[in-house]
Amino acid sequence: MRYMVRDKKGSAQDLELKLQDFKRRQLDTTLLGEDLKPVGALLFSCNGRGKGLYNVEHFDSSMIHRYLPVDGLGFFCKYEIPASF
Repeated sequence: MRYMVRDKKGSAQDLELKLQDFKRRQLDTTLLGEDLKPVGALLFSCNGRGKGLYNVEHFDSSMIHRYLPVDGLGFFCKYEIPASF
C-alpha cells in the first residue's frame, strides 16, 4: 500500500480507496475459490499523521482495522515507509 499526504481530506480518501481495493481483491479471490485471508497487518506511519493531521488519535490504524479485522503491529516514524501489497 502506498499513499502520500496531500491534505487531511485527500489522505483519508486515499487510504479509504486503497483499503476498499484490497477488500475487492480479497472478495475476487474468495469467489475464485482461493480464499486468501490476512492474518496480520503492519503499519509504519508518519508521526505527523493521526492526531497531528486529523485531530483524532489512531486514525490510520482504526480505519485499517475496519477493513482488516486482524492484529496489527507497527510504529510511528519520522516519515512513512512506502510499501506495496
